[in-house]
Amino acid sequence: MKRLLLTIAALAAPLFSVSAQANLSFSGGSGNNLVMTLSGPVQYTINSVSLLQLPTFVFQGTGNIFPSILPSFTGSITYSVNGVGAFALTQMGSGFTGGAVAANDIFLFGVLQPLPLAEGAVVGLSAGTLTSVSSFAAAAPTSGAYKTFIIEDGGVSRSTFGIGTTSVVPEPATFALMGVGLLALVAVRARRGSVRSRA
Repeated sequence: MKRLLLTIAALAAPLFSVSAQANLSFSGGSGNNLVMTLSGPVQYTINSVSLLQLPTFVFQGTGNIFPSILPSFTGSITYSVNGVGAFALTQMGSGFTGGAVAANDIFLFGVLQPLPLAEGAVVGLSAGTLTSVSSFAAAAPTSGAYKTFIIEDGGVSRSTFGIGTTSVVPEPATFALMGVGLLALVAVRARRGSVRSRA
């Protein structure tokens, strides 16, 4: 039975991809509302004591698309601290230079929360979508995998790089092949059990 469970886990492993990056896709812009989608959750660990209780999430190299404004966003991407809360992210910006942040990095933040970002705290960013409240003149950034970390005021980095998890949806043929392999494995195990019980 243990071998069967290990085999099932091995078959399922390729359905999930883990890396020190976040997979972002963008659409809209160019006169329409801008939409940013985070395809999988991201987890950060605070590695130095933070003075504030407002994590700001930075995504490196996405582009300086907000040179003079901080547009408001609504949507389903939230963050939690040590598994507590589902706090909304409402503002997005770029063009700031300081500390670990460059002008072509996008940063996201919400409202101040009464949760300490002590060293060792785990901050989780949920998968989801953010949409700008108003139309956006510039073209949308390029979709891709971006390194991400948490800062506080002044651009001081306060976390490890975020570890992103993305679900991979296999082709139907891949599902069918996995199913056939699993059925064959179950049949072999059942047959072995039948032979042993006769002996």
